[in-house]
Amino acid sequence: MEEHALSSSVSELTNDKAPKPQLQKNDSAKLFRAGEDWEYNACLSYLPDNLGSYTSGYQEAMHRLFETIRVSVKQGNRSDLDIFVFPLVFVTRQYIELSLKRLLRDGKRLLGELQQNDPGFPATHNLIHLWTGNEEEENQEKGKTIRKEEACKSFLCKIGKKHEKECPELNIENQSMQEVEACLRRFSEVDDKSFAFRYPTNKKNQSSIDSKLLHINILLFEEVMEKLETFFDDTSLKILLIIEYKQEHSNM
Repeated sequence: MEEHALSSSVSELTNDKAPKPQLQKNDSAKLFRAGEDWEYNACLSYLPDNLGSYTSGYQEAMHRLFETIRVSVKQGNRSDLDIFVFPLVFVTRQYIELSLKRLLRDGKRLLGELQQNDPGFPATHNLIHLWTGNEEEENQEKGKTIRKEEACKSFLCKIGKKHEKECPELNIENQSMQEVEACLRRFSEVDDKSFAFRYPTNKKNQSSIDSKLLHINILLFEEVMEKLETFFDDTSLKILLIIEYKQEHSNM
């Protein structure tokens, strides 16, 4: 009797009036390929360097999620907020990480320190290590020692001093540097290795998010991110403009 009742309940939950799509044979072959509707074919490798595309992609995904959350809350669907917060913080952190790596890579290029086959940035997810280095830490990531001189903050200081006459705006105020670092440290406290908002538990089967962190106000989060975005976007653009200027004049 109980089995029949359970079966009926499952049938009621799974058998909607509108048929749901079901996997068919060879569907897996459709996952990563071009289709006849060419306007929906995403281009992956049309540029020799896709770091900018990756960064912009996660940045735009962050914007779309902020907008989706705001619309949902205004429509009274507040429960969406508690679901979307995880991909939102993940793509935001990924955008920050890629922005730091992009600044490092382009900074090296501007200073003539980018070697052939050098990606321009260390293989780490640690935001603070990318910003300040980790050579002074006792527990460094295995094989990933990043000297202070190789970190993003140091490169930005060198660029600011070297190109002060051409672009005085690149000589970033110490206060701005401190505020950027404070934001990166806060992110690292909550999610030091980019796992906390991807998985509910870590490799030790412990909660990925500190139990003391109970709420994230999305409007406050967005407010700070807009300012951090301004720093990354403006600094990156200024560096790229100087690189283009130097290339144009070296060919004259």
